[in-house]
Amino acid sequence: MGTLMPNDHSKTSDAQGTLMLCRLCWQENGATIEQWAECASESGVQVQMVDCMAACDHGPSGAIAAPGAWTYLLGNLAETDIDTLLWGASSLSQSVDGLLPWDGRPSRYRQIIRGRIPPLATDQ
Repeated sequence: MGTLMPNDHSKTSDAQGTLMLCRLCWQENGATIEQWAECASESGVQVQMVDCMAACDHGPSGAIAAPGAWTYLLGNLAETDIDTLLWGASSLSQSVDGLLPWDGRPSRYRQIIRGRIPPLATDQ
C-alpha cells in the first residue's frame, strides 16, 4: 500500500508508482502532506516529499515516476489535481513502454506536464 516517504531515494521491490511533491511549494500554499498520503495509500501510490524541485516558476510542482519508466515533471498543480496525479503515478507503474498512456489520460496533463526525463540506462 502507499506510504509517505521522507526525502530518500530507495526503491521498492515492486513497480509501484511514486508521486513526488515539492515540500516548499506545497507548504507555502498551505497543503497538508497527510491528505496526500492518505489518498495515495488507497491507490497504492507512494508519496515522496522532496525539499525543493527547483521549479518555482511553475509551483506548486511535483513529479511522477516508476522504476524503469520516464519521470514526468509537473507544474502549476493544485490540491484538486490529486486524482489526476494518482492516476498518472499508478498508470506509469503499469506502463509497458515506460510512458504515460494516451488512452484515458486526463486532459489536465496537457496543462501540467513541464517535461519528462528518460529512465536511467542500466548496464546489461
